[in-house]
Order: sequence, then C-alpha cells, then structure tokens
Amino acid sequence: MLQKGRLENLADEIWKGAIKLRAKFKAKDYPTVILPMIMIRRIECVLEVKREEFANEIKSNSPDIDEETLKERVKLKEKNFLPFFNETYWTLESILDESSSQVESNFRNYLNGFSKDIDDVIDKFNYRHTVQQMVKANRLKKYYTVGS
Repeated sequence: MLQKGRLENLADEIWKGAIKLRAKFKAKDYPTVILPMIMIRRIECVLEVKREEFANEIKSNSPDIDEETLKERVKLKEKNFLPFFNETYWTLESILDESSSQVESNFRNYLNGFSKDIDDVIDKFNYRHTVQQMVKANRLKKYYTVGS
C-alpha cells in the first residue's frame, strides 16, 4: 500500500503533467493522455520486477554471463513466461537517453513493442492518435519530461 506522502507526490506529478498540457489540451481531454500513461507505467513496473528476477536467476546459473547475453536471455524469458511483455529494450526512462529529438520515434517503438493484450488496451485508449496530437501540439517531450 502506498504511503500517504508517496501517493500525494504521485498525484502532484500527474497534475504537473496535466498543467503542462493545458495550453493545447482541454481538461476533459486529460484522461485520454494521462490514464494510458499511468497504465503503461504500471505495466512497466511489473515488467521491471520480473526482469530483475529473471536476471538474478540467470546470473545464479551462469555467473560469468556477459551483459549483452544476459539482456537477451532476460528478454527471451519475458516473452516466453509472462502473460504480457514488451519486445523492445526501451523503457519510459531510456526513451530520452538516445536523443531528445528521438522522443517521438522511441516512444512509438516502445508502444508498438507491447504484446497483443497490452496493444489492444493501447488501441482501446486510441493512444497512438493521442501521441500524434501531442506531437502536433509540441507537447510530447514537454509532458514526458515532467519530474525529470
């Protein structure tokens, strides 16, 4: 269970994102932007925990494994043993690492890398269209870097 302070911080971060969008999106449109991002982040949190468990298991069986092979094996286990996964190596945090000019491309690749069940949810939110609107409004990078 989240502590009250952590929950308030999370709520503050969400509202900061909403305020940054205010110039281009109406308040009634916030759920189409923010709710899918919360869902995606929650899915990523679950995947992060499982990836760490897989990595620890693999390292215990192969202590001399190199990082690249470890990364590939973790991804393979993710795809084969979890009910949902992301085929890419992107995370929400790493999307900005390559280049800030690549945020849109990286984010789209990340979204397109999810397994079918998660992809269906993203489609139900019509989030790819929302991302397109955020790009046109020059808000994707501004929204995405809230709290960074």
